Amino acid sequence: MIDRTTSITKVIKNLNWDTLQNRRTANRLCVLHKARQGLLALPVEHLLKPSLRQSRHTHSDSYQIITCAKDYYKYSYFPKTIIDWNQLPQSIINIQDSTSFKTAVQEFLKQD
Repeated sequence: MIDRTTSITKVIKNLNWDTLQNRRTANRLCVLHKARQGLLALPVEHLLKPSLRQSRHTHSDSYQIITCAKDYYKYSYFPKTIIDWNQLPQSIINIQDSTSFKTAVQEFLKQD
């Protein structure tokens, strides 16, 4: 039984549930992963441009970040997901199976 003084955040952590933010991020990344593999009819070619330069903080499948002047576009699917995609390690990006990819992304997001 949960009373009014119980911390819901602590209950969620004790149950080992993902936060809503992590579940949303994982789902967005999974959609992009499937679209890259051609499993979804989502036109990504014109929006996903390979990164122009590599650094030690990026991987070979990084994309150029879409610059936005307005918040309503900045927090929309592609600009937000590209930023999250570029933060994934190469080992996760290389996973081909969608289920394995989602599991790896969820584990990666729990680390934060």
